[in-house]
Amino acid sequence: MSSTTRTDERTPSRKAASRPRSRRGLITVLVLVLVLAVVAVAADMITRKVAEDQFATILRDELGMSETPAVDIKGVPFLTQLAARDFRTVSVSASRADFTAEGRPITLEDVVLNANGVTASSDWATVTAHDLSGAALLPWDTTSEVIGATAEYDKGPNGEHRIKVTHTIEFQSIEVPVVLTGAPRYDPQTKKLALDDAQVQIATYQLPADLVQDLLSRALQPIDLGLPDGVEPTGLRPTPDGLRIQLAGTDVTFR
Repeated sequence: MSSTTRTDERTPSRKAASRPRSRRGLITVLVLVLVLAVVAVAADMITRKVAEDQFATILRDELGMSETPAVDIKGVPFLTQLAARDFRTVSVSASRADFTAEGRPITLEDVVLNANGVTASSDWATVTAHDLSGAALLPWDTTSEVIGATAEYDKGPNGEHRIKVTHTIEFQSIEVPVVLTGAPRYDPQTKKLALDDAQVQIATYQLPADLVQDLLSRALQPIDLGLPDGVEPTGLRPTPDGLRIQLAGTDVTFR
């Protein structure tokens, strides 16, 4: 009887001893899981930064920009996107983008691009944005430099937003100020900006018709924005700060 009693008394002590070991095992597993999660997140962040830098370099080289833009690749997890070379959304921004188009310097400000469905080749030689949208500001000082005359914002008599270009020409040994106004237009054939509905104001002087026409042709020279193939302006709005441009494109490839 006493032997049985001693055995029963020892049994609970064994169970009590096994519980701490079970807790320690569970804690160890949880710590390992936590460590692996931290490593995975760190690896995700590091590879994302490397890919963002790669995208930025490709864009800088493709557009001939003087500075590297900021790139943000969205979507979690990132490693699966990287493995497939298929990225859900890529955002690009630059406070200022200086590049050259047809040998002339062009400056765009407040550049923002959003690309959905971005794929890259295995060697990153090409990147294709299947759906691209964005906006930028073409400052008046850049416009003035390109056309060789003073360009600025003009509000029409009916509240319409127009561009005003001021020239000074010499006529009969007198410098005559000539003001041209018009609405911005994008020509998809030449891929350049031009003016529509052009109107001319020439002080109180009566100039020959051929001189006026020559002035128009020189003053309204189209502006090449240097956009990549597949990207076109979808909206042009003159503002006091410059020409606001809305951009859109489909299947745009950067090499």
